Amino acid sequence: MQHLTVIADDLSGAVEAAGALGPASALVRDVTAGLPHTSAAPRLVIDTDSRSLPSDAAEARTRTVLHTLRDRPGLLMKKIDSQLRGNIAAELRPLAAHAAIVMTSAAPSLGRTVLAGRPLVGGEPLAVTPAWQRETSRAPERLSDSTGDLTTFSIHLDELRGFPTPALLGRRLAQLAETHECILVDAETTTDLERLALGIVRLDVPVAAVGAADLIQAVSAAQLDSRPSIGIPAALADHHAPAPPARSPDRRPVAVVVGSPEPSALAQVEALRAAGATVTRLDPRDSRAPIATASRIWVLHADPRAAVIDRPAYARAFASLCAGALIDHDLVLTGGETAGAFLDELGITSLTHPNPVLDPDGRAEPGIITMRADDGRLIATKPGSFGGPNALLTAAAAIQLRASTTPKTTADPAADDYNERWLP
Repeated sequence: MQHLTVIADDLSGAVEAAGALGPASALVRDVTAGLPHTSAAPRLVIDTDSRSLPSDAAEARTRTVLHTLRDRPGLLMKKIDSQLRGNIAAELRPLAAHAAIVMTSAAPSLGRTVLAGRPLVGGEPLAVTPAWQRETSRAPERLSDSTGDLTTFSIHLDELRGFPTPALLGRRLAQLAETHECILVDAETTTDLERLALGIVRLDVPVAAVGAADLIQAVSAAQLDSRPSIGIPAALADHHAPAPPARSPDRRPVAVVVGSPEPSALAQVEALRAAGATVTRLDPRDSRAPIATASRIWVLHADPRAAVIDRPAYARAFASLCAGALIDHDLVLTGGETAGAFLDELGITSLTHPNPVLDPDGRAEPGIITMRADDGRLIATKPGSFGGPNALLTAAAAIQLRASTTPKTTADPAADDYNERWLP
């Protein structure tokens, strides 16, 4: 299997990338001191946790990660937010010093496209989306607005679709890479991303592909010389796999931690409450540490009415307050900053064995993946803006289902690799 390394700027995006790469991938949260043993995985995701850093600090951290990866073979990708939030320009600069960049923010599975160089959500400009209405900076009108001072060239949709073979597209990308630091590409459909991915993997010049999870999955599939499909491969979504060996199941209670103020997250909490979960709402700045309940699903909800100026600090305070009550819980974490803060507080540095989460109709829940933490517990993460009203309930049920078919684990996930292949 060819190597593929993805750098993501927050935890929920990193988990989303790991899910796109498949169950053989691993996620590492800190490589500043060198690559851990999990980095031997051919599919590797690194979380730089730089989404909320000042731009100069985000650039420095990306530069450090790239230096650590200097001897790792294979293709390099940068996972970005499909709504172009974060320090994208700052993190592209050190990337451009290593390789030419091919970039699109399109995520057709989420209704996010790039047409004539303009990023759209549901056919509308980014500026009108709820996510950007909460941002302090102005939404980029063009994809090139997120590339800073890099020299760019745009391939529009008609040109992308006009190449009769991947080899010719790859030849065009290589030609443009000689004179431009960043090649920006339109994409409207899954097929557009498949076409782009097949061109990227045929390049014989150093290149870094930059995009959302849809592009990551397309590139991974193109490397394997199979037809990409932005969805869940049938082998991963099959709930009719052989029964696991009869062993003692790992059935911890599930804690659902909600730090996102997104309206969709509030609706998801209410769906959990209606299903019988215990909900504890608190403001970590003026609350006492919560006491774990006997409920099989316990929701810890940061008060969405709280006025928050420094959201990373708020997430760290939330984690510091609650982590002591979660020693024996599997976790569902929503909101990238919240998820990262809780894993830091719990001392979790790597995640492996990503599995997609499916809704009751067998469709993938966008952005929701379950993984095995290095301390043995199961963890699912969800970006705050993703999913319908039942998304968190579905994630908690997926944790319970996976736990019911997995033997009791130790802090060494390698000891459980044999059994992971039985998971649904």
